[in-house]
Amino acid sequence: MNRNILTKKDYITALIIALIYIVILLATSKDIGFVRDEGYYFKAAEQYNGWFVELWDNLKKGRPLASFTKANIDRYFSYNHEHPALMKELFGFSWQLFANKLKLTNNSTGFRIPGMLSAGLLLFLMYLFAAEFFNRRVAILSTLMMAVIPRFWFHSHLACFDVPITAMWFFTVYAFVKSLYSFKWGILAGIIFGFALATKHNAYFIPFLLLIYIIYLRHNELKFHKDPDGGVSLSIPTIPLAFFSMLIFGPLILIGHWPYLWPEVFARLGTYFNFHLHHEHYPVSYFNVTYDRPPLPVSYPYFKTMITVPAVIWILGTLGSFRATFWLIVQWIKKTPQIYSTLESRALMFLILLNAFFPIFLISLPSVPIFGGVKHWFNAMPYFCLLGALEFETLLKFAISYKPSLIKFSKQIQYGAVSLIILTGILGIIYIHPVGTGFYNEFVRGVRGAADIEMQRKFWGFAGYYELDYLNTNLPPNSSVYFQRTNYDSYRMYQRDGFLRKDINYANEPDNATAATFHFQKGYMKDLYKTWRYFGNRVARHGTYIDEAPMVQTYIRSNK
Repeated sequence: MNRNILTKKDYITALIIALIYIVILLATSKDIGFVRDEGYYFKAAEQYNGWFVELWDNLKKGRPLASFTKANIDRYFSYNHEHPALMKELFGFSWQLFANKLKLTNNSTGFRIPGMLSAGLLLFLMYLFAAEFFNRRVAILSTLMMAVIPRFWFHSHLACFDVPITAMWFFTVYAFVKSLYSFKWGILAGIIFGFALATKHNAYFIPFLLLIYIIYLRHNELKFHKDPDGGVSLSIPTIPLAFFSMLIFGPLILIGHWPYLWPEVFARLGTYFNFHLHHEHYPVSYFNVTYDRPPLPVSYPYFKTMITVPAVIWILGTLGSFRATFWLIVQWIKKTPQIYSTLESRALMFLILLNAFFPIFLISLPSVPIFGGVKHWFNAMPYFCLLGALEFETLLKFAISYKPSLIKFSKQIQYGAVSLIILTGILGIIYIHPVGTGFYNEFVRGVRGAADIEMQRKFWGFAGYYELDYLNTNLPPNSSVYFQRTNYDSYRMYQRDGFLRKDINYANEPDNATAATFHFQKGYMKDLYKTWRYFGNRVARHGTYIDEAPMVQTYIRSNK
């Protein structure tokens, strides 16, 4: 397999793409409300940061061991201990630096910066990977395709784990491939994998995919031999150094970064694994049916991908996936180097296909808990975009070979077509921003069409943010609001950052509330019926709509 040597130009190009994306994310962060998980992570990050601040004080006072008692660790880290601590620690450090020390951001943006940096890291790595193993044209197109997927764009703003684990998943796979050519990367792959484990539990699947890749790559080394004494022995493929590195550094970094585990490592790790093996279910609406327990229809993640990725990007990625699969099967059967000239190149394409398919396949399994949205298989999308960019190259070459007169305009055609592909994603972002979870593409006629076929367009309670101006302006002093899917910690952050009046109180139920915001999610329609009953009316006073499809509405009590 031919590998391109990355130049300074490649690193600069990748860095520019990443930095521009991060700057735009920072500029638009205040447009996006706080999702439910962020409320919990804001609180956890602040508490975790308190432990590090106290540790520093104790070091200066010469009593560092005071920070490491079980009681002290539990005081700071017992909250939200069902997830590794890395991202929450980074959220806390970022908040302490940018919001508290430098006063450059408000509190919420300070917490969100590591998530935005993760998005930038992913784009940086995507460019380098494609430039090294393919070419710069594929690198630019695949990276930009990923950047303009509207739902990825939305999630890239958040203080959550879905974009960071997508970046760390990609980084681990990239490092592993490089480790096959470099001792240094063999060590680094294990360290990067450790940080992936410290980001989110999705990372536990990565070694299994890499093992399948190595078996494919080195299957010729798997042989049975007849011994002179008549016995049979088996030769197995050489085991890459990266696997040993992952086995060592993975657990060390997972345990070492997470103080909550230290007092009772095995018991608390068991609690962590048990939580995710028996995860709670989030209601999902799919073709007018709400699923609140497994199994989801097998088609769910495949169809949702088809209608939530910009149509042109989905078509290219799907064609690229089928084309690569077809030629891998043909070459496996015929043993002829027709498209991928070496076993290494075939194995790399197999690895890309494996990573593009597996995260979606995993969600389709009937035993998997019901989760909230496409963010749970973001790990697949960098590889899907790479396959799409490769397909574009193939189609462009086919068009020029079919009509050779086009060759003199090949650059103009390429630049124009790439611009149009990326423009479809940008227009999708503009169309749906800032209600990013509501994006649906042309296949279902956008948000309105998705609403007509009862596809879920909202979850996580963030859209209540878009009603705050109305509430601030129209509610009398000391009013209480039933914010429904917006949790209490998000409400408190709205007040801390000045988005919501300090005298507006949080109501857990609508019975004694002055106003209520309702987030359109079919699994929680009972909350709307309760609001109508207690408020004595069914007429929304205000709302946020896209193509006349409601995202969130505000009701004001009329019988009090």
